[in-house]
Amino acid sequence: WLKQAKDRGFSVDRQGYLAAIKTCFNKRDWMQAVKWISYYSNSKVCVKRDVTVNLQHAMRHLTEREKHEDVVEAFNILFQQSQQTGAIGWMSVDLVNLLLENLFLLGKAGAAQDTALGMFGTDGLGLQANDRTIQIFTKHLGEAEARDLILEVQN
Repeated sequence: WLKQAKDRGFSVDRQGYLAAIKTCFNKRDWMQAVKWISYYSNSKVCVKRDVTVNLQHAMRHLTEREKHEDVVEAFNILFQQSQQTGAIGWMSVDLVNLLLENLFLLGKAGAAQDTALGMFGTDGLGLQANDRTIQIFTKHLGEAEARDLILEVQN
């Protein structure tokens, strides 16, 4: 009913979005939850913290279930929505780390490195890599290459 109301141009309040997301979580429908989070992240009633917390919850469940392709697809959905509206305030270093881990697990090291360059440092979104980011790079790239990449993204 909420999707129909939204599709017909009715406004949905914050509690409506959060109820839709929670319903998806209760049904263990993580990708549908991501779609609702995406709708919410681009709404006028969005609270950044809600988006970040719920997105981390969905992404962790997908990662734990080794649904690596779904994690990457979920980020693609969110990025596409964000590009249309310019709203990417929900991004956090923890979410980037989840994306990087899943890209590496899919064997997409190049995509992970490109993502890191796009998210961290002054040339990217300006997020700061943290200890977890360094652990992910070291685990998947080796110490020397990880150090080089961290230096590149932090400059």
